[in-house]
Amino acid sequence: MKNQTVTIGQRKILFFLLLPFFLIIILSSFNYSQDPYKIFKNNFDIEDYLKKPKNISERELKFQLINKNNYTSYHLGSSSSSTLNFTEKENEFINVSFEGPKIDEIIDYLNFILKNKKPKQFFFELRYYMFTDFNFNPNKAYQLENNFLSKFYKLLDFHITKESIKKFIGVESFRYLFNDDLKQIDLENVSNIFKQRTKLGLRDYPKRPDKNKEIKEYLNRIELIKRKPIGLPYINEKINHQKVSKFISKLNELEKKKIDYKIFFSPTTLKAQEYKNNLLKKQELELIKKLIENKNNLNIYYFNNKNEMTSNYHFFLDHFHYYYDLADMIKYDILVEDYKKLKYSILVNKENYLDLNLK
Repeated sequence: MKNQTVTIGQRKILFFLLLPFFLIIILSSFNYSQDPYKIFKNNFDIEDYLKKPKNISERELKFQLINKNNYTSYHLGSSSSSTLNFTEKENEFINVSFEGPKIDEIIDYLNFILKNKKPKQFFFELRYYMFTDFNFNPNKAYQLENNFLSKFYKLLDFHITKESIKKFIGVESFRYLFNDDLKQIDLENVSNIFKQRTKLGLRDYPKRPDKNKEIKEYLNRIELIKRKPIGLPYINEKINHQKVSKFISKLNELEKKKIDYKIFFSPTTLKAQEYKNNLLKKQELELIKKLIENKNNLNIYYFNNKNEMTSNYHFFLDHFHYYYDLADMIKYDILVEDYKKLKYSILVNKENYLDLNLK
């Protein structure tokens, strides 16, 4: 009788030890079968998505756009530059920018594109934190996870589980537009502008008050932006020189393949520039010097100087994210063929990088 009691106890222990394992298998299988965002089975369709836009992560959405289309021009950068459109032609350009990418993730996308597509041009928007060890946003697109455990972990994601359950019981939820009061999209009337921006990989920002017709609202918005905190969580991080070398190596590869590329640093508000005794600009200029010292034929467009962009808060959503009209100003400088016609940026290269200052 005693032996039987021990056996029952052992079975209970074994049961409780194996229970989490079986629950994980069941949950991951359930999420894979439901696939609410259509990212696991590689059956994403942009037109289907635009009929009922779901709350898919920006990384997953943009990877799917890259995977399903054959663009010739790609922009890779942070969410600050998510309003940039470098072409007027449909199905030619995609903006692959999102919150907090490290340079390693940018290179992951670059490698995927070089391996699977036929790119002719790249635009790189760089930020200081990309080249540090600060882990701003550890999430990656499912298909770009480079090991089995990372992919398996994605199958257990809380948000995916929540959407899988909603799909299973027939109550799907849909994404929100970027607007001040977070009104949900009218699924019967998804705007053409939203569709166009989504296909280009652009964020859809709220309409701003007209400074000539809505003066009070316009001024209130400007003051609201000025009062917003700066927030530089990577303030004490140092440049990782291996990351610089890795990026330079990819640039050399692009040159060997005769693929054109442009590099730039986005503008911020004056308040962000002057934060903690010009810390942001000091960090950016330090990174620019490291890049040019490692590759002396670089030309880098630097927009974060005092100009009509950075002094006009109307151009910004916050201190770092900017609207489409400012994005068009950046586009002008980067695409203009004659460097003497630059309006807003400083072109930094081996001839002048040692003379850079904080003006």
